[in-house]
Amino acid sequence: MLKIWSRVTIVVGALMGTIPFFHVWEMYSVNSSKGQSLSGALFFVFGVMTWLIYGVLKKDRIITACNGIAVVAGSIYVVAIIYFAE
Repeated sequence: MLKIWSRVTIVVGALMGTIPFFHVWEMYSVNSSKGQSLSGALFFVFGVMTWLIYGVLKKDRIITACNGIAVVAGSIYVVAIIYFAE
């Protein structure tokens, strides 16, 4: 059971890290970042970056990979908020 749960958490963790891409797509579609929170996005990046550092220090590839995806996605999200600002 633990082996199955471990695989599920890998998939869920990787997918959770891609959520900011949906916000980026929305901003791209409407050509505006109105309604998006820059401080919230920065806090998200800070949070997943701390988990990324934890994963690297612990030498846990799963934590590192999932949060690496989230850091990239979150960084693109921050840039998009700034780019599409009115």
